[in-house]
Amino acid sequence: MKNWRYKIFLKLNGRIIFHGLFWIIVIAGYTGLYGYSSKGAYLQAFILLVTTLPIYMGATYYTIYHILPNLLFKKKYSAFIVHFIYMSLISMLLELLAIMFVFVIPIRPFGLQTATLNPIRVDIGFLMVGIYLVILLGTAIKLLKHWYTARDKNLILSREKVEAELKLLKSQIHPHFLFNTLNNLYALALEKSDQTPEVILKLSELLDYMLYECNQPLVLLEKDIEMLRNYIALESLRYGDRLNLTFEIEGDIRGMQIAPLLLLPFIENSFKHGAGKIGNRSRIDIRIAIHSDVLNASISNSVSTEKIEHQAPGLGLENVRKRLELLYPEKHTLAISQSDDQYSVSLNLDLKGNSGETI
Repeated sequence: MKNWRYKIFLKLNGRIIFHGLFWIIVIAGYTGLYGYSSKGAYLQAFILLVTTLPIYMGATYYTIYHILPNLLFKKKYSAFIVHFIYMSLISMLLELLAIMFVFVIPIRPFGLQTATLNPIRVDIGFLMVGIYLVILLGTAIKLLKHWYTARDKNLILSREKVEAELKLLKSQIHPHFLFNTLNNLYALALEKSDQTPEVILKLSELLDYMLYECNQPLVLLEKDIEMLRNYIALESLRYGDRLNLTFEIEGDIRGMQIAPLLLLPFIENSFKHGAGKIGNRSRIDIRIAIHSDVLNASISNSVSTEKIEHQAPGLGLENVRKRLELLYPEKHTLAISQSDDQYSVSLNLDLKGNSGETI
C-alpha cells in the first residue's frame, strides 16, 4: 500500500515539476524576446507575461485536457475545429483586455508606476500570435506523449497476445496423446519391460519442458530439439513396425536460440493426420538443418489415399502461423502443400540477431 502511494506521489511531483519548468521557460523566453525588441524593457515585458500567464495556461490546458482527448482523439473533427476557434477568439479577447487594463489604462500592478518604465514596443498582432505558439507547443508535447503511450500500449497488447497464444499452444498437448502414452506405459509395466523407466523419464522431461522451461521468449535450439526427440519417441510406441520414421539434424545447432514450441505443431500434425489415419505402413520424414544462422525444417508424412480432399489446418497450425508473423516478421517463409499421398511442410527461419522480444 505504501509502495503504491509512493509511486503516485513520485508521478504527481514529476508532473508538477515538468509543468512548472514549462511555464518558467515560456515566461523567461518571452520576457527576453519582448524585452530585447523593446530596447531593454525587460521588467515591463515580465509584467506583461505574468499578467497574461493565466490566459496562456487556461487556453493551453483547455486544449490538451479537453479538446484533444474528447474531440480530436475521438475523431470528432468538426467539433474539434469549432471548439478550437471559440477557444481562440475568447483567449484573444481576454488577452486584449489584459493588455488594455495594464498598459493602456494602467492599474499599476505590484505598486509600480508604469509611466516610469521603458515603453514596451511589441506589435499587438505579435502578442496575439504568442499565445498560439504556446498552445501549439503544449499541444505538440501532448500529442507526442499520446503517441508514445499508444505505441507502448500496442506493444504490451502484442506481447500479451503472443504470450496467450503460447499458453494456448502449450495447452494443446492433446489428451489422446497423454492417454495413449499412459496406456503404453501401463502395458509395459505389466510386461515388466525394460523400456518402462525410459518412457517415464521421457514423458517427465517432455512435460517439464512444455510446462516450465517455455516461459522465456527464447530457448536453446538443442533443448527444443531434445523435446521433439522425446515426443517422437513416445508417439512411436503406438505404431511400432507400422511406422517408418526418419529424423535428421544437419549443421551446428549449439548456442542457437529459437522461440519455444514452434516446430512441435508440425510434427504433432504429421502423427495425428498421417500415421494416425493410416491403418497400414506409414512414413514420416523430419529434417532440420542450420546454415548461416538460418533454420530449414522439412516435415512430410504419408496420407491415406482413400481421403484425398484437402484437410483444413488445425488450430495448432493456425496458432504457429500467427506466432511466426509476430515473432519473426519478414524473417521466415512457410510453405504447406498436400498431394494425393503426401503432406509436406517447409519452414525457413532466420535466427540471426533475434532478441526474442515480441512485437
